[in-house]
Amino acid sequence: MKFYDVNVSLGGYPFRHIPRHTAAEVREDLENMGCMGALAVNNGSLLYADTRQANLELVEMIADHTGFFYGCATVNPTWPKAEEELDEFVDQYGFKAMRLLPMFHKYQLMEAEKLVRYAASRKIPVLIPQEIVDYRQQTLWEPREQLPYDDMLELAKAVPEATIIWLFGGFDDQAPA
Repeated sequence: MKFYDVNVSLGGYPFRHIPRHTAAEVREDLENMGCMGALAVNNGSLLYADTRQANLELVEMIADHTGFFYGCATVNPTWPKAEEELDEFVDQYGFKAMRLLPMFHKYQLMEAEKLVRYAASRKIPVLIPQEIVDYRQQTLWEPREQLPYDDMLELAKAVPEATIIWLFGGFDDQAPA
């Protein structure tokens, strides 16, 4: 079976050991499973206040893997130059999508509406993880709950023209009936 992975994280994680986290190691593992290519993010973007720096690190991580890894810019919509940052990574570095992290970057998902609307105008898919790790087993510094479905639904209704990819959805009991 051949497939593409839209949710690959590269780099170390500050709260747990990840044995195979370099681009070369992850690519090898994915190719061994039949993966044809992957949309990748930098784990560092979870805790960087300046997501631009984490995205620049991702550029370096995937530089030797052109045609397999495609960058996904993590952007904080509360920063004043969020649209410019998205433009930079899409136009200059060829990134294919944008990821939002409201639970880690401490904002309400609807605060991203303007940026999501902008991404939609550029036909840039938006990835929104419900959680990064099981919130019931987190350390003191990780979010203590999942991103609520209702927040995601509110944003999807507000920006119906956007392509929104909801990551990790469905692993709890908050899904609408």
